[in-house]
Amino acid sequence: MAGERKMSSLNEFMKDTPFFVYSKTFENNSIRITYRKDSKPNTKEGVAMRIENHRNLILEENREIIEEILNNHKYKRPIYVMGLNFTLDNIIYFLKNKGIQIDGIIDDFSNKEEYLNIPVFPLKSIKSRNCIIIISANVRPLTIKRKLLSNGYDKIIFYFHLYLLEEEMLNTIIHCNNNIRDIDINKNKYYELYNKMADLNSKNTLQNLINFRYNFDAKPMESYSCNTEEQYFDSVIQFSKNEVFVDCGGYDGDTTKRFIEKNPNYAKIYFFEPYIEYYNLAMRNLNQYKNISFFQKATYNNNAFLKFVVAKEASAIDEKGEITIEASKLDDIIKEKVTFIKMDVEGAEYESVLGAKNLIQQYKPKLAICVYHKQEHFWKIPELVLNINNDYEIYLRHYSEGFSETVMYFV
Repeated sequence: MAGERKMSSLNEFMKDTPFFVYSKTFENNSIRITYRKDSKPNTKEGVAMRIENHRNLILEENREIIEEILNNHKYKRPIYVMGLNFTLDNIIYFLKNKGIQIDGIIDDFSNKEEYLNIPVFPLKSIKSRNCIIIISANVRPLTIKRKLLSNGYDKIIFYFHLYLLEEEMLNTIIHCNNNIRDIDINKNKYYELYNKMADLNSKNTLQNLINFRYNFDAKPMESYSCNTEEQYFDSVIQFSKNEVFVDCGGYDGDTTKRFIEKNPNYAKIYFFEPYIEYYNLAMRNLNQYKNISFFQKATYNNNAFLKFVVAKEASAIDEKGEITIEASKLDDIIKEKVTFIKMDVEGAEYESVLGAKNLIQQYKPKLAICVYHKQEHFWKIPELVLNINNDYEIYLRHYSEGFSETVMYFV
């Protein structure tokens, strides 16, 4: 198995693996890259977007630190993982399969003393700078790296750069289990989407996200920050009086509350949250506001009872779920004009759009739809929306430094 393979050097790995498609030569301390035919950029007239495979270049940039991790029996630097989160288990599995010992988990916000028999402590407890830190964060990885650098740590690597050693590990990254394959197969879909974007910001955002999600290159993400306060409410969304808002995936009511702050003269709100605990919390958080209809339901393309995984704001419809929730079509519940629909339903956005076909066709509401949960949603959702109603302009915005919080707007 790949996870059991022992590698004495990165050169050995890169020589034997078929995963990477670059050939490289070194001339005057620079890298010259030669593309295979199937990795050339698109050259169709009028298309400026480029989809290029340079994953091995990213691996090359991290060569020194990866060599030290793989051969830590020789270098003997302490290895820490920063961030006690849902990514951590896979990182521990990946390293242990290579016989690499983790000396500790760094987390400034946890009160745990250990996790899976690995000690947990705050960053200030690490006195020596002669260590390696693997960043496990997904929302603010670049902010964390800058913090570490400013504190004198310089042996730093993102966990997804380690995963470039084994393609199957890339598939374990949340929201990334089909990225490379989908982009490879559907490049023309992404080129078409790029040309449909309504502004330069959207085009640049798509290009940056494709580079990040296809190559796991973090550099394009340096222009983004964690800006969830503006999420779903970009300036391309223009409000008027008497808005009728539909909040799909309402969680604890935070998005609905922000909508109300921006639109105190709204006419009506439809709020959907399937999990009883979050539904009740939202009702308490929003009980001071009028004209809100609450539905303890998920939104979907049919009326059904579905399995559901509970994971705070990442709770989702999943056949492996531990509970059953009720799901319904928006078209079967809402019988009036709606003006704005927000969908952040953890991967069920495509089905939810299908279930709102009549509303979208008849009323052309503004739409704010998350497309990051599944790679194919970047092109499948705009295709679907425009097939229902082709009188929309498309905008794309991103609200984190990582793989999550990408919203496509239809106005």
